[in-house]
Amino acid sequence: MIAELTGRRRLFSPRRLINEIVRWILGVCSPSGTIKIHNTAHPDGEQSISLDVDVDAVSGRVAERFGNMPFTADQREEVCDVVRTHIDGTSVVWRDGGLAVNEEWVKEQTESDLAAPDAGTPTSLLSGAQPTGGGASLNSGSFTATGSGNGVKFLAVTRSYSNGGVSELFFRQMTVAADGRICAVSAEVGSVQVYSD
Repeated sequence: MIAELTGRRRLFSPRRLINEIVRWILGVCSPSGTIKIHNTAHPDGEQSISLDVDVDAVSGRVAERFGNMPFTADQREEVCDVVRTHIDGTSVVWRDGGLAVNEEWVKEQTESDLAAPDAGTPTSLLSGAQPTGGGASLNSGSFTATGSGNGVKFLAVTRSYSNGGVSELFFRQMTVAADGRICAVSAEVGSVQVYSD
């Protein structure tokens, strides 16, 4: 066991010197926390103090040091050079020392020369409430947008209202152009009541 001498026996070395050595050995520390120290006053066998680098603490300190270190002017210029080589120069451009969205490109994208949708003479699909002539079987009428020719019109349920056992379904006429764009949606044109038991 390592301990300070307290007895009055005379030794070959002065007690004061030995006590200072003991205090020095037991007082080994790492003020920065970057060294793991295992020190004991009860060493086993021939073992003594053990020291290991605390890798996590060291890497944290290094990351903090470099994270707070400002870029030099040359380093900033190198970063700018890398960024400049990877922009398309069309939608994003380099302007006044930094990245900027190309306003002309945005303007071109938002301005459209696409004509308003035109359904021509739209084909009427069987739809909506059919008190007579509609039949109880499925209707085979359909529409596929081709981009040219006439569009289609049909009634679509756009609102419902329920009161007790009665539900009322309201219809609007939808007109779709040949290219698939909706040309018009009418005001409500009718309704049908559905009764439930």
